[in-house]
Amino acid sequence: MEMKYLRKVKGVNRLQRHRNEDIRRELEIQPITEYIEKRQLEWWGHLMRLPNNTPTRKIWEARSYGKRKRGRPEETWDDTIKKIMEKKKVTIKKGERNGKGQENMEKIHQELTPKEKQPSYTLLG
Repeated sequence: MEMKYLRKVKGVNRLQRHRNEDIRRELEIQPITEYIEKRQLEWWGHLMRLPNNTPTRKIWEARSYGKRKRGRPEETWDDTIKKIMEKKKVTIKKGERNGKGQENMEKIHQELTPKEKQPSYTLLG
């Protein structure tokens, strides 16, 4: 859906065979997945800065016990964060240590985002 919209904005169709990266670069748009990953890391940093006794932190750290249902285990939010950090070559320990301060989290975000200037998406409402 994202690329369909961006192609329409640029005025090209799929038959013209323009590369997705070229369209994004010309429109100065970063991929939506990068934006989502950045926001997930921002929320993770916020959770890391919360005191241990807050309800949000308690729920985040809670683990369920008992028999799980059949099939592949569901991917947890923690698993998603670990995958993002592995992809960006940042260890969880480094992230936890740096996540304690707002300034440090901003440094991590700068390290994780591409160096070229790309505007981010804005949320409406």
